Amino acid sequence: SNVASSDTPLRSPFDVAEMRAARGHPIADVPCPDPVPPVADIEGVPFYTDAQRSVRDPARVAEEMASRKPLDRFVEGLQASVVRWIESDPAQPDAATCALDWLDHWARAGAMLGEVNTQGGYDRKLTLAGAALAFLAIRDAPGLDPVKVIRVTDWLVAVANAVRPFYDKTPRPGPSPVENNHAYWAGVALGAVAIAANDRAMFDWAMQRAVIGL
Repeated sequence: SNVASSDTPLRSPFDVAEMRAARGHPIADVPCPDPVPPVADIEGVPFYTDAQRSVRDPARVAEEMASRKPLDRFVEGLQASVVRWIESDPAQPDAATCALDWLDHWARAGAMLGEVNTQGGYDRKLTLAGAALAFLAIRDAPGLDPVKVIRVTDWLVAVANAVRPFYDKTPRPGPSPVENNHAYWAGVALGAVAIAANDRAMFDWAMQRAVIGL
């Protein structure tokens, strides 16, 4: 049966109470660091040297890793707060608040909604996956600002809608990002956003990417 056709709301893959019960432990409280400055335009650096996209240019790989460092720092910072929220026992809701504040900082700036090249599109999609999964892990924490929750949800949807058209293209001959691991990651990203927004049409689209992978 099609899960997304059910009347049951889409459900987060994270059961924080169960996860905390399994691996929770006392964790020192830490102040929330300043958010990573938002990134609007994403100009990635292509690094393959052959048509089959199997040979990497090490120098260009290094350039790409440097160019995407702000995106990586954003996701790494979110993950640190998410881990503290999930594994803290007693629970530390301020860790979830910190993650939400970081997400809201990028949402208010319209981050990742500027100009992107093809490699930048790949980087945006992966960053969206990390941000959306982090949001699902903290969105039910107590005391979160509901205005920020709505604003972050709307921003995730906007970024998802910017990511999707690339993967709706007809596959080109040969290795195609519409049908390879990039498509599967697009499914992860939009699937997480779909759960956050309870958007069944987007969730179905994400599951179609999973079918491509299978």
